[in-house]
Amino acid sequence: MNVIGRKTEINELDRIMESTSSEFVMVYGRRRVGKTYLIREYFANRFSFYATGIAQGTLQEQLMNFKLTLSVTDASIANNNIRNWFEAFGALSRHLEKSKERKKVVFLDELPWMDTPRSNFIKALEHFWNTWASARNDIILIVCGSAASWMVKNIVKNHGGLHNRLTCKIKLNPFTLAECKEYLHSLGIRWENRMIAECYMVLGGIPYYLKMLDKRLSLAQNIDRLFFADSALFEDEVSGDIEEVKIEYPIYTAEDFLSEVYMSRSNYDILSNLLINKKNIIMQGAPGVGKTFAAKRLAYSMMGVKDPSRVMMVQFHQSYSYEDFIMGFRPASTGFELKKGPFYSFCKKAELDLENDYYFIIDEINRGNLSKIFGELFMLIENDKRGVSLQLLYSDEKFSVPENVYIIGMMNTADRSLAMLDYALRRRFAFFEFSPAFETDGFRQYRQEKNNKKFDSLIATIEKLNTAIENDETLGRGFRIGHSYFCTDKTIDDMWLNAVITYEIVPLLNEYWFDEPSKVRDWEYTLREAIR
Repeated sequence: MNVIGRKTEINELDRIMESTSSEFVMVYGRRRVGKTYLIREYFANRFSFYATGIAQGTLQEQLMNFKLTLSVTDASIANNNIRNWFEAFGALSRHLEKSKERKKVVFLDELPWMDTPRSNFIKALEHFWNTWASARNDIILIVCGSAASWMVKNIVKNHGGLHNRLTCKIKLNPFTLAECKEYLHSLGIRWENRMIAECYMVLGGIPYYLKMLDKRLSLAQNIDRLFFADSALFEDEVSGDIEEVKIEYPIYTAEDFLSEVYMSRSNYDILSNLLINKKNIIMQGAPGVGKTFAAKRLAYSMMGVKDPSRVMMVQFHQSYSYEDFIMGFRPASTGFELKKGPFYSFCKKAELDLENDYYFIIDEINRGNLSKIFGELFMLIENDKRGVSLQLLYSDEKFSVPENVYIIGMMNTADRSLAMLDYALRRRFAFFEFSPAFETDGFRQYRQEKNNKKFDSLIATIEKLNTAIENDETLGRGFRIGHSYFCTDKTIDDMWLNAVITYEIVPLLNEYWFDEPSKVRDWEYTLREAIR
């Protein structure tokens, strides 16, 4: 196998080949980075089936290409009438059932090109994997595509039949500087290190571009020949590739969420499904349960990528108004002018990008006068009213909340200074309770990593304290102490433990039991005894 670098990726492919279950693998990355080359080299073209989508091809052309490719190895397919993708994948499954290979490798390259409008390609792929391939132990389905945003949205972020079906994601990055040097040497190009570094800065470690270099020419001559001369080979690629790099964000999945937020998988599935179905949720809970920490990460996991441009957070307070939130007149140098608020601007931005989801996060949502802030938007934020237009208070303009906008609110259940939520708003949101996560697998692992007996003793005492708070008639579940007070990247020592008790937990207890100081003193003593 003639592959430079890619050790991590090859190790993952080795694991897949030895797997005792069927594997669904996604390979993605920018154009020219060597995705197809890696897969073809690793498997040495020993595929049970290998098809490539046709750029800008029609549904009929894609199906014909699929059929012809399949008929090369299975002549019986030639006479079949394949009218849609369900029939295409049905023919593929029948072909694979006849194969005697230990591992049946299916490679679908340039997958986004196959998904033509209204073709039901994704649904057919879902059906192929869920009803047939995943039930076996000998299928390796590899999908590949250069359109990273399409791959993320339709495969990683899929909320239908392919939700969490991937068993492996391989993101192929450009060569490092060292790999770039190694690759140039394999091509017989022995430039000095300074010129290789310059080459790396210009071409970005893209294997295909490096492959096209002429060792007889200098770097400058090569760049001119490939990109700037009349009829240059890559004259139309420069601006497109630059743009592609700009919009590529790191992948973020449900697994990434669960590795950072101490929550069970079942609760995450409930939370994400609530948001999908209702479009508006309020995450409520006691202080320190990680609501704010989880909000953006929930949005990223739903999007499938860490794209901050599609997430906005605001915080409500007692003085926050409709004019701050939607639009209103504000003082200006020449009098008053109409200013647009963050929610208005965010919705307008989402309206121009309906293919992607947008998430608006409201911290301390119960601290504002909600009827005053939302105004006529009470109706527009309802799931079945998305896209319905109303005239705004301060403008002749018609406004609607797009279907791709999701609202995530956070509410502190221990804040006694706040009134209950308006019923009209309450029925438009789903409510999900965040609880202290001391018993989750994630927090247990965190405790094991800290490996501190005093810390373990303090946590055990906090759990007893939470039981007392929950059973207190004046408090209850919503006042329990959350786990985030005890999460830190720092080394846990006596100073840190004492600081948490003195400056975070005890002040909170003083607020809870302001009329029972003896109870506070008793629990303070108990907490300090736990870390002696």
